[in-house]
Amino acid sequence: MKTDYESMWDFDVVVPSDMPDINRVHPMVQSSADALYRAFKKDENIRLFAIFGSGVDIACSLRSDLDVYIETADTDKRVELPYDELKVEIDLLRDLRHDSVLYERIASTALVVFER
Repeated sequence: MKTDYESMWDFDVVVPSDMPDINRVHPMVQSSADALYRAFKKDENIRLFAIFGSGVDIACSLRSDLDVYIETADTDKRVELPYDELKVEIDLLRDLRHDSVLYERIASTALVVFER
């Protein structure tokens, strides 16, 4: 999966973060994106972490959730979310077939936060 930075917004960064390209995440959801980044970086089972939808778009609003896509090495293993740090609801999709329409839609618009 690859990010098309030219088509993405460049937002103000409102939270201190080590997350690459956090400026591509809407300020309303940056703190939750950062919390996921820190948790997912520690989880060696997560091979890809991407954000898509309104969280990487100017259309983000007070009612927006954070749309997240991950791929894992072991698809049966549970993924722990840092619920106590999340300020918005998370819509988590994982391990889609790469030939699915949904995967292709996500891949065309997503911010790839990391891929191992």
